[in-house]
Amino acid sequence: MDGKPSLIVISLLCVGLSALPALAGITYGSLYGSVPGEVDFLNIEENSTTDPNTPLYGSPTRNDNWLWFFPTAFVSSSSNGLADTTSSQLKMIIQSDPNTFLTQLSIIEFGDYSLAGSGNSGTQAKISGSMFITDQTPGHIPTVKTVSLTASPKGTFTLPSDSSGSWSASLNLDLTGYEISKVMFQFNNTLQSTSQSGTTSFIEKKVVGGPSIGVMVIPEPATLCLVAVGGLGLLRRRIRKT
Repeated sequence: MDGKPSLIVISLLCVGLSALPALAGITYGSLYGSVPGEVDFLNIEENSTTDPNTPLYGSPTRNDNWLWFFPTAFVSSSSNGLADTTSSQLKMIIQSDPNTFLTQLSIIEFGDYSLAGSGNSGTQAKISGSMFITDQTPGHIPTVKTVSLTASPKGTFTLPSDSSGSWSASLNLDLTGYEISKVMFQFNNTLQSTSQSGTTSFIEKKVVGGPSIGVMVIPEPATLCLVAVGGLGLLRRRIRKT
């Protein structure tokens, strides 16, 4: 098929963490960094309530601080009055070299859809998702931060206005200043399709000539984070004096 490759990019700035016991689900093991500055992706797994025996994300491949997935079955399709939901949770621990902190996490993904037949809003294709980050830094009180995907041009496509095209979805979480050194990452990703009599609906994570889903991590030394925080403190003190 033609179109953009679907891509989920998880950008982590200033990260650090430690290993966890193996978790249930379709497991892909751990991928460790081999040189300074490369993070560890630990206990990578996916769980699906809609397709429990199907690897929707698939086995990842590592390239520097990228974790690439090549899914072939992350699709939702329906026709003639039926509906379908395809959903899976990607879960892992991410760990970098000592003395680094997590400051930012971003996700972006791409795909396409098609709707056909004579129908209305009862025939639709939809993308949705939420990211959950649990702070597991030693000495911190465990806290959960949640961000939902924002889709472009929109998250739900319906007849008769929409027939076929591409979509993207993204989110961003800023953790600057929290000095987080360990997180549990969970991303719930869902595709839904509904149809009416004589109509069809289709939506997928797009794989064309490359990976469909990517996890990108950018670690930054804690000293740089602390310099930035210290600089803000000095600026505040100067403002108070003036």
